[in-house]
Amino acid sequence: MKNKLSLWVLIISLLFSLVIPALYLGLLDSYYKYELFEVIFNQSIFFSCIFFFSLITYFAPDRVFQSWWRFARVAIPTAFVLSLIINLEIFRSPGEQWGALIDIPALIVIYSTFALGSAWQIWKGWRSDSN
Repeated sequence: MKNKLSLWVLIISLLFSLVIPALYLGLLDSYYKYELFEVIFNQSIFFSCIFFFSLITYFAPDRVFQSWWRFARVAIPTAFVLSLIINLEIFRSPGEQWGALIDIPALIVIYSTFALGSAWQIWKGWRSDSN
């Protein structure tokens, strides 16, 4: 039987990458859509990345999922909080425009680090012994 944790990670990441943005676009009025679109969009990109790697590990042997999960259980909350801080512009002064030039590269670095770290851990899981 497959690891239940891998199934839950797969389901939750799918939910947050597809269903939450769809509900958001359907339920909120236009004023709030404009204000929160970037935050929801960027977070759905991150959860799509989590879904992709959890889908790979779901169909792989359990040792591959365990290898990836040791990395992901620390990396997912860290990347989520950092990207949320960037998206919500918590540390910016009102009207500060130059900070927007830093946001996209910072998010690219955060998401790329997660993706490369996940790929590395999956590769290590495949290479490890099945014992």
